[in-house]
Amino acid sequence: MTQLAIGNLIDPEETAWFYLTEGPLPPGVLGTRYEPVTSSDEIVTETLQISLRGTLAELRAVISQLEVLCRQIERHEVDGLGAPIYLRAIPHDNYDPLYSRLLHAELRTMPGASALDEHGSLMLELIITRQNAFDSAERPLTLSNSSGSGLVAALKNRDDSLSAGNDNYFFVQTVALGTDLPAPLRLQVTNTGSSPLAQLLVGAYHAPSRPDKPPLVLEGEHAAEGVEVPASDASNGAYAQFTLTRGAWQTLASWQLTHTQLEALDGRLYTPILRFYTPLPAGLLQFRVALSIPGLPPALGTTLYQSPAVSTTEGQGYLPLSPLRLPFGERLLNVQPSSLRFSLQVYAPGSGSLTLKLDDIFLLPQENFTWFSSTVGLPAGASLVDDAFLQKTYTLANAKEMHTHQRVGDYFYLPSGKISWFFFFQLNPEGLAPIDLPINVKAWYRKRRRIL
Repeated sequence: MTQLAIGNLIDPEETAWFYLTEGPLPPGVLGTRYEPVTSSDEIVTETLQISLRGTLAELRAVISQLEVLCRQIERHEVDGLGAPIYLRAIPHDNYDPLYSRLLHAELRTMPGASALDEHGSLMLELIITRQNAFDSAERPLTLSNSSGSGLVAALKNRDDSLSAGNDNYFFVQTVALGTDLPAPLRLQVTNTGSSPLAQLLVGAYHAPSRPDKPPLVLEGEHAAEGVEVPASDASNGAYAQFTLTRGAWQTLASWQLTHTQLEALDGRLYTPILRFYTPLPAGLLQFRVALSIPGLPPALGTTLYQSPAVSTTEGQGYLPLSPLRLPFGERLLNVQPSSLRFSLQVYAPGSGSLTLKLDDIFLLPQENFTWFSSTVGLPAGASLVDDAFLQKTYTLANAKEMHTHQRVGDYFYLPSGKISWFFFFQLNPEGLAPIDLPINVKAWYRKRRRIL
């Protein structure tokens, strides 16, 4: 039989758990009958039949404890107060506890049941609504990038090959996770720099079979339309300077994406993020992406796809464009995709010319994506924690909890497969994205199953 108990993960005392089967059962509890519901729904409602026998005082104490647990569940799920309450299961073939979060509970008596006498008996029904998953205890993850592997990944705000450690990513081998369902992830991002971290964009690329890192960086100096300018504080050691004519849309820069690159990009959704070497000038500039077939003239009107235009903000050092699929449209997986020209187009109002300095374009995956934003920033030495199991995001500074960032997007999960990549893009309070902004990342996961 599976051992069952109800309680929370905050109180360290085992006595805080109310045992339903086996273990130190409360006086008056004989046992509980539990038949888990088999369903693909995210939430399930089930009945636990609890058999009681004892004195009236023992029966009243059990009922009181269960009613308190029902109120604690309601208090947390409705009012956001207190700790979440879980149904804990420990199957006989697995000594690790499994937890399913309770969303609602109510206590009922069986029809015709009543306390008989001083040593009477009673049958109760505890109707629970819970998340349709059981999660294991937390386990640390080994994170890897060009610097090596370990429990901590040191990241910068760049991804180039000038030296080992110029990484804005880590990857996790997911083959041996042992999880039936995508495993909830807890990320802890520590600001190891000297100034606050204002915004953090994180995107995951989950690869069920492909082991290689997707090519997500388009260096400005690799576009033929620009003039390469060496700079030690630019991605890949250089940026590109472009001169454009005001008053009409035009192609600022273009890169050819080979069929090998497009196969790795896998037809997924990406947000192109422009990083400028110098802040954007005054005036309302607009940018968009156009995709065309190499060999055709790059003039406007020959494009296969054109993204919506996005306007700039004066003084900003970055610009996220509208998400797009690369390659766009559904792919026939048994046929190689055709090469594409990726063109960055710009419109500057007025007359005359304008000079822009583009460092690179980062294609941030949107499959599993979150944008953390803040008006105060993450202080130096503080950690931003994002926990998919608890469904909470918070900051730890000097061992104290605070809330510095708002999140937009999904919580992070690890599906079983071959490998998962996590990519980071950082912004300082001035709206700039220097390449050497440093963070350290740790991660933990919980195995997840639906069927006990």
